[in-house]
Amino acid sequence: MEKLRDGSIKRTYIPRSKEELKTFEDIVKRAMGYSEDREDQVSVSSIPFSEAISLEGEVEGEGEKFDILTLLRSNRKTIVNLLLVALVFFIIVRPLLRTIKRMATEATFETKELPSGGKEFAQIPESGEASSREKVLEASKKSPKTTEQVIKGWIGESK
Repeated sequence: MEKLRDGSIKRTYIPRSKEELKTFEDIVKRAMGYSEDREDQVSVSSIPFSEAISLEGEVEGEGEKFDILTLLRSNRKTIVNLLLVALVFFIIVRPLLRTIKRMATEATFETKELPSGGKEFAQIPESGEASSREKVLEASKKSPKTTEQVIKGWIGESK
């Protein structure tokens, strides 16, 4: 590479030697499991890369300083989209998840498995702490809306 007076860099193509090409060919043959019986063929050559590549400003010790404003301008659509996604998450999704979680914990009741067997109607065993009537009253005081919906369901079913 050669630096010109105007600050640009001129690249000069230097082809590989025959020995280097032979070394690369041997490496490729070993890597692929080369076999003359299968009539495998390997060809290694040396060609220049595209001349269209510009290396302006890429000299050691030089280079553009990091500019946050340029970065923001060039990526403004992506940044705006990320901010909108974060805003939607914190304003809509997060409170919705909290509400669903709270509703799920309120609606969860302790269930007990009914004993199987000879009785026509099995009874849920009562605990010694409180009678079933007291439990129903306590549950209706804690969540009157749920109790109201259950009673309306019973009335609707009996018609």
